[in-house]
Amino acid sequence: MWEMMEEAFDSELFRTRAHEAVDRLADAFAQGQAGDVPVRSGESPEKAFERWDHYQGDDFVNDVIEQAFRVHHPRNLGHQVGPVLPEVAVMDLVGCFLDTGSGIFEVGNPSIPMERVVMMDLVKRFGLPSGAGGVLTSGGSLGNLTALLAMRQKMTESWDSGSHECRYAVLVSEEAHYCVSRAVKMMGWGDEGVIAVSVDDEYRMRADAAREALVSARARGIQVLGLIGSAGSTATGRIDPLDELADLCEHEGLWFHVDAAHSGAFVFSKKMSPLLKGIGRADSIVVDFHKMLLSSGLLTAVLFKKEDDSYQTFAQKADYLWSKEETREWWDLAKRTLECTRPMLGLRAYTALRAGREGLFEEYIDHMMARTREFASIVQDAPDFELFLKPESNILCYRYVPEKVESGLLNELNEKVRSEVIKGGEFYLVQMEKHQQVYLRSTIISPYVTGEVFQSLLENIRNVGARLITSFCD
Repeated sequence: MWEMMEEAFDSELFRTRAHEAVDRLADAFAQGQAGDVPVRSGESPEKAFERWDHYQGDDFVNDVIEQAFRVHHPRNLGHQVGPVLPEVAVMDLVGCFLDTGSGIFEVGNPSIPMERVVMMDLVKRFGLPSGAGGVLTSGGSLGNLTALLAMRQKMTESWDSGSHECRYAVLVSEEAHYCVSRAVKMMGWGDEGVIAVSVDDEYRMRADAAREALVSARARGIQVLGLIGSAGSTATGRIDPLDELADLCEHEGLWFHVDAAHSGAFVFSKKMSPLLKGIGRADSIVVDFHKMLLSSGLLTAVLFKKEDDSYQTFAQKADYLWSKEETREWWDLAKRTLECTRPMLGLRAYTALRAGREGLFEEYIDHMMARTREFASIVQDAPDFELFLKPESNILCYRYVPEKVESGLLNELNEKVRSEVIKGGEFYLVQMEKHQQVYLRSTIISPYVTGEVFQSLLENIRNVGARLITSFCD
């Protein structure tokens, strides 16, 4: 038995396998950049399960790479999953192997002080005041939950006593990500705890509608604790009027949280940062590194205007980790996060930030926005396509509207077109629905995308559509 252990933990074997894996990844990286391979495997879930359930291959690394989705691919036009900087990937390997955790400083150096550097950098970029700070979490869903738990404790002090007799709620845009509703329900507030606020013609939350919803909720005996604005809504990429919403929250004594998971990255761009005007007035902010900050997932920053508020999220005794519950040392992060055995998130974020400080983030964001506007222009000029909205971020929604097909069949056509396009593996895109109309949706996130890719995508859709239209018109 011990011979197996010695082989499994042999340092030279690790060296050999790691070098081999990096070589394979570098080859796959180059192929993906060039678009020489499909974006994704067309394998069905059942076939994929069968493959791995009875796996007999002799080249495990290569087989994994061959079946994996290619996030760096120029024809990856689907979800908000950005390309990973090679340097970040390398340090992920370092962090994964060291696996020191980062819940407490005793075992968490150097990741914890690196995390502190990242938080202080973001505090300045978002325009938060002195005394602000934050933590990293594994993803935006957990980040939003962390912020809302801090809000609940700050506004109600119900961590120990509970909130059984109270009816609490938050104001949320109709366009908010589903994780916000999920977080509220996890806190036990139910459907009543999420008060949807209508949006304007540009799909941004209306401040006047938020005020009306607040008055109505209070009249029904509901205690509204906060308002959640979006800076880059998932479906359409719109940014709410943050300054107006901050005014409302200050006037009404509400906690102002901004879910900037996607477009919070704009603080690194001089051209795009004005769209976030007012975000520095928020009580809490969430921004993902794994969307437009070139990091692997999951990696999310949760910022607080008053760092002391972050300690209210999880206020409980753990004498095997720290001797005093009431002290607030920034280096014992488990006091402020749901995760105790945390991965080395600080190492990952710090590695990315080093490149971002040199202007890489700004160059990348500005490039993606230029390509998105180019795509929007191509769609607008195409008589058989319809643009949903002019882009405010790198998310674009559009649909195929060939003259031969009556309007009542367009939803089914676009759904089937999308399904057939991604089945081929050459392109990847997703879809969304507004006003009972189905639209194709693309996130322009690969730095290797070009106008030729956009033209090729539309032509691919037309070719697939032409085959489908015959059956539609029969």
